[in-house]
Amino acid sequence: MSTDSCVSDVDPRTLDPHAFTACDLTRIELANHAMSISDQCADIVHLLCEDTAVSGDYVAQARALATSASMSLIGMAVVADRVRGSSWQAIGRALGTSAAEAEREWAGAEERWRRSRTPAQSCYVKNPGAYAAAADRYATTGVTYKSGHTVRPLTLALDAASAHTGRDVAAADQAFTPDRCSCASR
Repeated sequence: MSTDSCVSDVDPRTLDPHAFTACDLTRIELANHAMSISDQCADIVHLLCEDTAVSGDYVAQARALATSASMSLIGMAVVADRVRGSSWQAIGRALGTSAAEAEREWAGAEERWRRSRTPAQSCYVKNPGAYAAAADRYATTGVTYKSGHTVRPLTLALDAASAHTGRDVAAADQAFTPDRCSCASR
């Protein structure tokens, strides 16, 4: 079954919240972090358009955004990669550093994420379908990818929707990390 034909058939808000895997939750959370940063970038554009800035406002806004955004986005991306099975070696390579340095820098983010996986502590665990739907709307509303193709909804790539989309979760995970680390199932 082609996943593209199921676009209108899968509303993530109707999926069982317990069906969302840790991999799903990290991808949803990473998507929402990226959306938030995009909105903050739009705020800078609005500042430019309104012509109300005073000397230094552009730099201050850009610096504040870059500092907070890069750390939170990288941290969540590391968590998403680790939960999906990426080794510290692969993450270090992506960050341009050693596996040991990557683990020293980011293992705490992964551990904090794993400890906060209760509905009381995480809105993403409590209502993952709503956040997946927001990412779907963001990704598919009039946006074209650099290649010129329309972006598929995140939901089509989630394990929770695999029964509706025909997505082979094991094959997708194997393709993502052929050298899967042993910690991914924790």
